[in-house]
Amino acid sequence: MNEKQKAKIIIKTLNKIYPKAPVPLKSKNTFTLLISVLLSAQCTDVNVNNVTKDIYPKYYKPEHFVKLGRRKIEKLIKKIGIFRVKAKSIYLMSKQVLEKHRGRVPKTFEELEKLPGVGHKTASVVMSHPCPKLAPGCWRELCSPVPRGMLPDVQGSAWACAQYLRWTEEQDVVYRDSLSAT
Repeated sequence: MNEKQKAKIIIKTLNKIYPKAPVPLKSKNTFTLLISVLLSAQCTDVNVNNVTKDIYPKYYKPEHFVKLGRRKIEKLIKKIGIFRVKAKSIYLMSKQVLEKHRGRVPKTFEELEKLPGVGHKTASVVMSHPCPKLAPGCWRELCSPVPRGMLPDVQGSAWACAQYLRWTEEQDVVYRDSLSAT
């Protein structure tokens, strides 16, 4: 069995073990998910959901948040920790999504991580959401830069699976093989 075949078996196994990757944050679309994940830094998901339940029915597009402006965003999210910093990030991120991405949330780690306030963890959650089932086509999108390219639990599961089957002892091999499997 070659490495590509092994990687395909690992992906198939992961799809059975993790058929869905639920996100506890409530969102109306990918853009509001991006905002919710950004807000969840140093804050509970419950608190984020309580605050955003009154925001998302009315404001759910980048243009809404640009129109609101930073000060009004601050007032809306005041119950969330470090709200001024987060309001600034939401405003600048919304502006950048409008100007550079025609109002659409970027579809790659590289583009997402260039947005204000968006780090690798935020990008990972947003990238995994449109594709809750880790199908082979999604691995290419999920697995961008090494070694941060996979979600930590997915990488660990792939490595554990490969190690159990005595295919490898190196995590990077699983990462590399999962990329070439598609």
